[in-house]
Parts: sequence; structure tokens; C-alpha cells
Amino acid sequence: QLVGSITLTEEDFQWGEVTDRTQPAPYNWTVAVANDTTQTLDITVRFDFLDESDSVVKTERTSVRLAPAERTTVNEPGTMGWDEANRVFTFAVQVENWTIIEN
Repeated sequence: QLVGSITLTEEDFQWGEVTDRTQPAPYNWTVAVANDTTQTLDITVRFDFLDESDSVVKTERTSVRLAPAERTTVNEPGTMGWDEANRVFTFAVQVENWTIIEN
């Protein structure tokens, strides 16, 4: 049983420089993850790129291991095709899963 909470803050997303339509669009997403529990956790963070009607254009995931009361900032670069990138309007970040690591 999880005692405490996992918090996500400072969510951000930025496009890199796009030179032309034939090249993939670079991006970088970040989020601060805090383990405000009494256990070491493996935490999977899900980042959804959303269009104007909040439909998912693309999903990325990353996992981090955090000790109790530890915090880290996830910084993930990536690329997507031009047409896909043009559909992105906003984003959503959530904790998708967590596992308690037994010491």
C-alpha cells in the first residue's frame, strides 16, 4: 500500500527549430516528479500530445526510480512527423503506473 503521494509539477513542452516540412519536428518535454511517500518507487510518467479536441496525437512514457522524499526533473527529447506535429494543440501529463521497490 502506498503511503503518501506522487506529485507532478512544472510540466512543459517546447518545439525545437523546424527547418522544412520534410524533416521531423524536434521537441522536448519536461516534468518534475516527486516521491512524497515512505517507499522507494519506480514511477512511470505518461505524456500525451493532444489535438484541439483533446484526442491523443502521440504518447510517450518514461520511468524513474525515486527514494522516499526524492524529486527529479524528467527531460525527454523526441521528434514527430510534420503532419502529426501540426495537429498538436496542448499536452497532458499523468502518473501512469508505480511499483514499490522492496529493499
